[in-house]
Amino acid sequence: IAGLLALRVGENGGIDGSSLELEDGTVYPVIGQASGHSISLRISIGDDTLVAVGAGERNVRSCAGEMGGPATGPIRGDLGDWIAWPVGGGEETPTPEVTATATSGNAQPTPTVDCSGVACDGAFVPHPETCECYCPGTECGSICCPSGFVCNDASTGSCSCPAGSDFCGNTCVTCDAGQEIDYNTCTCHQACAPGESWCGDQCMSCPQGQNLDYTTCTCVSPPCPPGQDLCNGVCTSIVQNVNHCGACNNVCPPGMPCYVNYCACPPGMFYCASQQKCLNNGQTC
Repeated sequence: IAGLLALRVGENGGIDGSSLELEDGTVYPVIGQASGHSISLRISIGDDTLVAVGAGERNVRSCAGEMGGPATGPIRGDLGDWIAWPVGGGEETPTPEVTATATSGNAQPTPTVDCSGVACDGAFVPHPETCECYCPGTECGSICCPSGFVCNDASTGSCSCPAGSDFCGNTCVTCDAGQEIDYNTCTCHQACAPGESWCGDQCMSCPQGQNLDYTTCTCVSPPCPPGQDLCNGVCTSIVQNVNHCGACNNVCPPGMPCYVNYCACPPGMFYCASQQKCLNNGQTC
């Protein structure tokens, strides 16, 4: 996907009223959050969603320097990368515009040179212009950590989210006092009282023996224990089951693991359909 990504960043870092316009004039709505060098975006493509998170060389508000990172979607299980370059704006520009190239599945960002023979370790990837291995997130010694992380010890590669923030959607999210993270959208909302959970746009609680159905935001009696679902009349594990990954009969492609309820390769890897296995970013499929 290639086009013009117009971002409007609010005072609190919220990204609303933004868009990705393709060369054919198609426009997709964009929302997200920007904090310092970190950025996370949700791009609505019809009934599906492309999620892109990453970091910029400069503060996102400055609309200066390159930014990019990992991407997931729009089809469930897709993994890829995105990269963006500024085409306007400056230090005082609150609504930057950049050109963006986003890819999903086993594709890589469109390079200006041939990097097909370059293999990088871990989550390091070849730079599309120089083919040098670089970390699109936070480099910590020999380890490439997710964007927004801080390096605690370069000698061991120990890194984590900054104090007061939590890891969600491949980025660190910081909420204000009296707020907490909605881990479905990786946005902040009002904190719920003990025993309540956030669903839809409100805090809810269920009677003893019932669970909150986060799809319908109603209280239901679970047919199976946690981590299982009723598949063909039998309670079946859906956590790391490649035949029932996250839901009944959701079969992962050959060689792709069920990664925490999702058919996906581990971070820093992509799925190679021709070899039917996960490869490190930068390897040739």
